[in-house]
Amino acid sequence: MSIFFDQTCSLRTPSAYMRIRNVIYELYRSNPAVYLTATEARKKMSGDVCTITYVHSFMDAYGII
Repeated sequence: MSIFFDQTCSLRTPSAYMRIRNVIYELYRSNPAVYLTATEARKKMSGDVCTITYVHSFMDAYGII
């Protein structure tokens, strides 16, 4: 997750990470019995597709969602 905190890209900021993370987590919490895909998460928010997928993969890998 260092890409959000090293200031190398204007789109990948700590606030962008928090916004994406919070939306993904709220989507997951709305129906935890159903797997939340990156595509479904992406449909619910605007932003860079790669960044949203990156955060989703991180949260999925660590069992957050």
